[in-house]
Amino acid sequence: VTGRLKDLIIIRGRNIYPQDIEGIVEKELSSALPNSSAAFSIEVQGRENIAIVVAADRALARTAAKAEKANKGKSSRLIIPEFEVLIGKIRRSVANQFDVTPHTVTFVRRSSFPKTSSGKVQRALCRSLLLSGEFEILYESRLDTAIPFVSQPAFNPTDLRLAIHDSVVEWLRSNLNSPTDRIDYDAEFAGLGVDS
Repeated sequence: VTGRLKDLIIIRGRNIYPQDIEGIVEKELSSALPNSSAAFSIEVQGRENIAIVVAADRALARTAAKAEKANKGKSSRLIIPEFEVLIGKIRRSVANQFDVTPHTVTFVRRSSFPKTSSGKVQRALCRSLLLSGEFEILYESRLDTAIPFVSQPAFNPTDLRLAIHDSVVEWLRSNLNSPTDRIDYDAEFAGLGVDS
């Protein structure tokens, strides 16, 4: 058994080691360096959830800067497809492995990601910085405020498929407080924030 007991994530009675989640993140993000993500639990509306903080590489930081510059002066929430694709991959992989979908996935500037002098992740400090809003956030997705990138289907779905789609969208809107009007027809439930 590895890992510190105080770092253990307990979701619905299930023990999850943050190192296991961080390993999934490193596997999904080919550009991720070792010890460049932190997983920990946060409380949302009285329930324990998983949050993941990722130190973004330079390419992602440039992508965020370009999108921010292009969005200057607009009041709408900035959605960057490159980040949404990565977040969807992370959520799906974690959900497939642990049957729990991460509530929050945050990409931060690499220079603001806390590590010890020996290079170990400081999870408790990451949690504190995230909850206090002190991180230099490049992009963040929370299940109560975002839904993965939407694309149109390449074909005309049948009436039944449309009815099912509309029912799922309505359920997501009411149960996840999601402001979505459409979802990708090929999206997996885990990527939408739905888990057991």
